[in-house]
Amino acid sequence: MMYKPGLAVLLGLLVMSADARPSSNVSSHLNAVRKQIARVEAHQRLTESERQQQEHALEQSERDIGRLVEQTRALDAQAATLNAQLQVLEKRQVQLQQEDAAQTQALIREDRLVWQNVRHDYFRLLLNQQHPEKLARVLRDFRVLNDDRDIRLQSLRRNVAELLQSRQQAEQERDRLRALQQGLQQRHEALAQAKKHRQKALSLLRRQEQSDAQKLQRLQESEHRLSDLLLRLSRPAAVTPHAPASPTQPLPRPGASGSCPLPASGALRNEFASERMGGLRWNGVVIAAPSGAPVRAVAAGHVVYAAYVRGYGLLIIVDHGQGLLSIYGQNRSLLKHAGDSVQAGDEIAEAGDTGEASAQGVYFEVRRHGHPEDPSHWCH
Repeated sequence: MMYKPGLAVLLGLLVMSADARPSSNVSSHLNAVRKQIARVEAHQRLTESERQQQEHALEQSERDIGRLVEQTRALDAQAATLNAQLQVLEKRQVQLQQEDAAQTQALIREDRLVWQNVRHDYFRLLLNQQHPEKLARVLRDFRVLNDDRDIRLQSLRRNVAELLQSRQQAEQERDRLRALQQGLQQRHEALAQAKKHRQKALSLLRRQEQSDAQKLQRLQESEHRLSDLLLRLSRPAAVTPHAPASPTQPLPRPGASGSCPLPASGALRNEFASERMGGLRWNGVVIAAPSGAPVRAVAAGHVVYAAYVRGYGLLIIVDHGQGLLSIYGQNRSLLKHAGDSVQAGDEIAEAGDTGEASAQGVYFEVRRHGHPEDPSHWCH
């Protein structure tokens, strides 16, 4: 077990104190020292356990928030589609109502004209009982006219009734979606608040109980996780079966004209290969971008990984063919999944502060045949 400096000093002082005591008291004093060391070690183990619990809780909250953001976007899209359908239904309803009114007025005018033209002959034929065949024809014409009018009016009113029913159903669905969105938003806010508290607690734990060597070790472990992941993805069995073998438009050559834009808008917080801590260097860049800002694919390709990686948060990796990978980390949510094809400029994630991020933005790497390269050579 690796002791902290405070524990080593405590041990040294207690041993020195034991050496100065008479030999008869050394044994009992050493027993007391061992008990005190055991208590310190137990406290350290408890603290490490608490820190791991906080990290696990933070990771889980970041996963949950990412999933909720994705669900909320899907519901927003459904609500937008439903609102567009409602507008079409309302416009069609108004049109049919106007047609109904116009048709009704037209039929009334036609009835009036017919009545004015035939009423003299109708009453004359009816009163003197002459030419019964003419009377039958007039009555038949009236029946045909009335039947035709009733059919047309019933058809129009049936269409309006159907549209009203569809509109009511659509409004009920929209209300249901709105309720779901409100519930998701409330849970999202609760999780965001919980995440803030956990980050604060985790920050306190790290400031109080982690040495620079341990912080460096944590960063190294994060890099090893990403390297192991990339190694697994490079194996043929790791490639998604339905993903294309290679994109049609790979990244341009370094320094070529028309280089791709960076995946997000914002200033760079660090330079590639600059020292990060304890000789560890940056393999990519962090682009300052507000939470929820779109993160876009820098070139065409297919997604080979989209999930959480401790240290990098919600991470998405795009294969561009020719041994080129682009890596996007610390996202708030992921909008694409493994196996999805993407084109240059497609929105694939939302910027955030998941993982080891200290501020909002997106972490961006470019790797060629597994080796990190300066993103500025490829994108601007």
